[in-house]
Amino acid sequence: MIRTGKQYIDGLGPDREIYIGGRLVRDVTSYAPFRPVIDSYAALYDLKHDPAHRDVLTYATGDGDGRADVSFLLPQTPEDVVRRGDALRLFSNTSLGMLSRSPDIMNSQLAGIADNADWFRQWGDQWAENITNYYRYVRDNDLFLTHALGSP
Repeated sequence: MIRTGKQYIDGLGPDREIYIGGRLVRDVTSYAPFRPVIDSYAALYDLKHDPAHRDVLTYATGDGDGRADVSFLLPQTPEDVVRRGDALRLFSNTSLGMLSRSPDIMNSQLAGIADNADWFRQWGDQWAENITNYYRYVRDNDLFLTHALGSP
């Protein structure tokens, strides 16, 4: 499934417990300082539905009629690598390079880990299966992973 910008925003939904400067914010989508970046991310999700960009930003997963973000593509050919580069360039150009934590960053990292799932098998088959299943879950739900570099 390729999410729309609205689905991305709805996924952020209310009833969270986030503190900003000691103040509780339950709905980040209505918190004015976050709204511009949320809208920028939503625009990237909507771009995947634009017929002019659909084939650059998404690919057929081979799992039925499903499509996924190209950041989840496990390259098999030099053309696949170029395709991923074209998608990353389009995302970067669309945001003018101002979204340093765009959805493709951690999704690409997860794809690389999943492509090497056999490495995890050294601790038991379930570990390779876990990473493969997690990759498919994130890919199939078009989720936006991120990371923290420091303790809050």
